[in-house]
Amino acid sequence: MAKVAKALGDRNRLLIFRELADRGSMYMSEAIQLTHLAQPSVSFHVKQLVNAEIVVSEKHGRDVHLSINQSKLEEFNTTLAQIKAISLNLSSE
Repeated sequence: MAKVAKALGDRNRLLIFRELADRGSMYMSEAIQLTHLAQPSVSFHVKQLVNAEIVVSEKHGRDVHLSINQSKLEEFNTTLAQIKAISLNLSSE
């Protein structure tokens, strides 16, 4: 949970992740165009998302294909829902 929150705490990583969620998948070259960052910077940001296990990367020739790790995202969403429920219970007491 903490790794995911930290990974999404950067605006460039959040931008990449949101675009992946909208599209379903994309290539690293598209992420470079999206962010207007240099390739090494985008690679760094993608690596953080991959290390948080919310993005999967697969090499396809000279490019890297990116997609959302649905099971990890569902786990994160479940944890957030649990935190929200606890928060609502505490505020109603």
